[in-house]
Amino acid sequence: MWHLDPDRRLSALVLILVCLPATGVSQSAAPQAADANKQRLRQQAGGPDGITTGAWDAEIQLAKMGDREQLERIVCELRYSNNDDTQMEAITKLGLVGGYASIQELARVMHDNPDYNSPRRSRTGFMAPLRDYAVKELAVLLPQVIPPGFHAFPLAATQEQIHGWYEWIQQHHDEIYTPPLEVPDVSKKSCKALTKKWNKKPPVSGPSAR
Repeated sequence: MWHLDPDRRLSALVLILVCLPATGVSQSAAPQAADANKQRLRQQAGGPDGITTGAWDAEIQLAKMGDREQLERIVCELRYSNNDDTQMEAITKLGLVGGYASIQELARVMHDNPDYNSPRRSRTGFMAPLRDYAVKELAVLLPQVIPPGFHAFPLAATQEQIHGWYEWIQQHHDEIYTPPLEVPDVSKKSCKALTKKWNKKPPVSGPSAR
């Protein structure tokens, strides 16, 4: 290349410089942009909750990103809310978050607690037991285990099927060990404090984060 005439040599040098990867500015800007995006999502997550709101989407995105507090909020809604719709929506959120922590929490709803196996009342009438909603989400997250037909109502699983699926989840840790990983260890007291903290945040209006 260096036997080229001066004009062509200059053009070659310019081409090399243009093709070199950017360093310094771009590498430092990426974390700043990620932090700004996370802060924006946390502001949105403080708004009114609901399937059609930006708070719903922001909470799910943050939980996917490993924000422990957001996953704790969802689990608190599921375990300790007195509202059947809120509990059902928390199950739906876990299905959208996915990962090992969500699968284990949904498996607990499906298998461990008989209180989740009774019909519930929603804003619009009666709804299926929460256990059926957990099976519905697990059928999406674990299609290799739960037949896809269980993703739709009114197909109900037998106790034998539920026990078999639960045992598979406990015995195949490595196959489902994807983020978020840690199931929140929450109590009624800690959930009350967390709910109080987030209820103090002013609503933030804006487009859906999804």
